[in-house]
Amino acid sequence: MKEQDYREIVCGLPVAYAYQKMLFHNGRAVDYLLLDVNEKMASMIGRKEDDIVGQRMQDVLDTGSQHYGWVKEYEKIIKKGIPASFERYSVPFRKWFRVQVTPHDEAAFSVVFVDVTKEKKQIESLDTFFTGNLGLLSRMDKRSRILEVNPEWTAVSGYEEHELIGRPMVTLLHPDDKKETLKKFLNVSQGRPVRSHVARLRTRSGSYRYIEWHAYENDGSIYTTSHDITDRWRKEYEIHRREALLENLTDQVPGGIYQLRIDAEETFSFPHYSAEFLEIFHVKEEEMLEDAMHIFDKIHPEDYEHTMASIFLSKKRGAIWKLEFRLELEGGHERWVRGRSKPTFFEDGSVVWHGHVADVTEEKRQEMLLKDSEERMRRLFSQVPGMLYQFDVHENGTYEFSVTSKGIWDLIEVTPWEAYYQVEKVFNRIHPDDKERVMTTVQACAEKELVWAEDYRVIHPVKGMRWVRGNANPKRIGKGTVRFYGYIYDITELREKEEALHAREELLSELTSRVPGMIYQLFSPAAGEYRFTAAAGGISDILESDVKAGEITEVDVMSLIYEEDRQHMLEAMEKSRHELSQFDEIFRITLPGSGRKKWVRATSTPERISGGTRWSGYLNDVDEQKQNEMALMESEQRYRELAEKMEEMAYHDPLTGLPNRRLLFDRLDQQMLQCQRTGKKLGLLFIDLDNFKRINDRHGHDTGDSLLVHVAAHLKQAVRRTDTVARMAGDEFLVVFTNLEEEAQLKAAVANLMNVFQSFTDADGSRIHVAASVGAVLYPDHGSNVEELLSRADKAMYNIKRREKNNFTIYEPGMEFSE
Repeated sequence: MKEQDYREIVCGLPVAYAYQKMLFHNGRAVDYLLLDVNEKMASMIGRKEDDIVGQRMQDVLDTGSQHYGWVKEYEKIIKKGIPASFERYSVPFRKWFRVQVTPHDEAAFSVVFVDVTKEKKQIESLDTFFTGNLGLLSRMDKRSRILEVNPEWTAVSGYEEHELIGRPMVTLLHPDDKKETLKKFLNVSQGRPVRSHVARLRTRSGSYRYIEWHAYENDGSIYTTSHDITDRWRKEYEIHRREALLENLTDQVPGGIYQLRIDAEETFSFPHYSAEFLEIFHVKEEEMLEDAMHIFDKIHPEDYEHTMASIFLSKKRGAIWKLEFRLELEGGHERWVRGRSKPTFFEDGSVVWHGHVADVTEEKRQEMLLKDSEERMRRLFSQVPGMLYQFDVHENGTYEFSVTSKGIWDLIEVTPWEAYYQVEKVFNRIHPDDKERVMTTVQACAEKELVWAEDYRVIHPVKGMRWVRGNANPKRIGKGTVRFYGYIYDITELREKEEALHAREELLSELTSRVPGMIYQLFSPAAGEYRFTAAAGGISDILESDVKAGEITEVDVMSLIYEEDRQHMLEAMEKSRHELSQFDEIFRITLPGSGRKKWVRATSTPERISGGTRWSGYLNDVDEQKQNEMALMESEQRYRELAEKMEEMAYHDPLTGLPNRRLLFDRLDQQMLQCQRTGKKLGLLFIDLDNFKRINDRHGHDTGDSLLVHVAAHLKQAVRRTDTVARMAGDEFLVVFTNLEEEAQLKAAVANLMNVFQSFTDADGSRIHVAASVGAVLYPDHGSNVEELLSRADKAMYNIKRREKNNFTIYEPGMEFSE
């Protein structure tokens, strides 16, 4: 890769990237050098790139005691020599990162940091809410009005669900408990979870039951999971009964069942375990009676620390414990185990997990085989020579490459970006003598929706003239547009070999009749009448029969040609007769003896003689070659289908088919560069559907999805072909208008677009009114980069949504502080 291309790719990454070299002392990794970083990494560290490059990490950033943990993680991946990723918390940045590490040699490696702090917090939030044994579940607003309850509320309180919805929770409580409970709910609404708060609940019959509350705030609602502790002794009795039942069923359950107890002094014991549990860990009964820690001694050293930490984390959060880890058994054998258990907390400070473990070694082996197979397929796809592409031919005579693979550079030294924006540059690489033919055949195949297949010459700026072969399958994708899904690859060497082989065959056929293949003369007095007049060489090899040279005149030419190929051969022979052009065709014959079909190639030159036309030529067996060629075509088809699927997944929204955030941002970057060159402007709209959640709640998510698809289709119809409509997320859409001169054009375009939301729209049989709030910005007036434009369009949208909805506004500087 060229230095400039490398810099463009690295600098354009939306994540932090660094190229590093591990430093060793006495054979042990101690630190690493930062050989190269992108702007995102330098910004995250808070120093300039020039101040970072060439420095040791310990000199650049004070990572404290964490430093050697990072070094050890990197060293482990470098030693394996296989790309890997891990998640780790960084103390200096106070963030969680998913780190992708790619080893390049024994010391050099590159890393990509992705911020996953938000994901971690979401997981912790869910764990916090679902801690403990779920009983009475409810959701309230910040004024403690009930929004949702589970059926258990009816069983405990005696009130039906509709009687509870909308009612303040405190009205159900004992008067002496209301004040304190209201205070607790206020703490929850301010982001401080409440655990184990006890208040009395008045039932419909007038009696009171003691309820233990756990509450947590999320997305503006208060979630509670509560327990009726009045009947605790009944529940404890049920637990004992179930434990007895569990013991009876232990031998019938696949895998091992167990109870793990950790007391207040953090002493481990196993009150109960099945025989299968001991078998999985290869621990004997007497060993367990001697010391329960024998179980943990079997855990693989590399997994031990993580396994123990996960158990204590389950205890801390009161969350279900689940983990896959390895066992290291006698003889160095490894086995994979999957465990899952639920903790129960007791008043003496002990915790008991009721769980199950199973040997999943074979499952993990299949999983790793699948990952290995996927990786091999990915590498194979990335190394396929030639160019995969999508080419659109429009009814108005215009055309464009919608997608090209990076192989286009090796083929004709044109980048995918140039192919997309400067399509003529691709066609200017075609040899002048072949360009008209290529364009004509493409247009003809588009009109008739026929497979396009051509060999032609291109002019490579460095390599000179090269032969390429193109194959493409057309598909009509809309009114007036045909899309070709194709593959073009270099066949120069193949062409040269074929031409050299053909020349040798011609020479040998003139010198001897003992070579493979058959030299023949064919005479035709009139159209449709053909007969052999002479033959020599390997006649019996070609026909796989005892036909002699003198008997060839008795062979019926048309009967010899396979019936499905006869019409094509007749047309080809008539063309050769009319133009006196070289005849060169590959077709199938039906062998006289067995009736088996066989591929042959006939090459001959016609000449006018008295009474008709005579062809002198050579017929050879290409059956194996043709079979290989068809296999290659099938392989190319699989590659094309795989490329289409990967391209669609990477750049388009699966519901609406619109460009996704990734593709939109890529186009925005390209359009902004175009604006810098031309002095034009572009407009960006941030569209948020009004009351979409209400539509979802009332009509269901299927109707909501249909509505999104419907809106997407109407938005696409309302913009120009050069504009872009994309789905951001949920009910949010983005629209990019290009080639604008002034703000007035943007206003006119947005006003026209608002017509999409001014009428009733059918969605899944329901009559639903669609409305939207739209914020608009103009580049470069309102921002110099994608992030600024998107942020300010978002602010403008929320500004108009707060004021009146179903309207649009263009961003103004003061909107950052609007209330």
